[in-house]
Amino acid sequence: MATFQVRHSPDADGNAVPIASRVELLEMLAPLNISPETSDDAERVLYGPGIRIELGEDDPVMQFLLTEVDTDISLRVLLKIAKRFDWILTDLETFTERHLYRPPDEDDE
Repeated sequence: MATFQVRHSPDADGNAVPIASRVELLEMLAPLNISPETSDDAERVLYGPGIRIELGEDDPVMQFLLTEVDTDISLRVLLKIAKRFDWILTDLETFTERHLYRPPDEDDE
């Protein structure tokens, strides 16, 4: 089981960029069947197929932890996340940064 720190790609000046507000993040992840067990927007743990997400108390969310709890299922969810969002996942065991998916530049299309 791997645990990743998830953050948004920095802006052009290298500054940290918020991922989203807590409410927006919940809305972004809901179509992927990732949500808290309760309807409380302050809930800090989200669950999805093969993964668990732990949010801090910050709003907007600057980063969060994503843990694979079932590697047989999690890869499919990670790929869906990667295709929708330009987030960087840093493996906390190896400190390897991964951009699972990068959309083509406009020049490449």
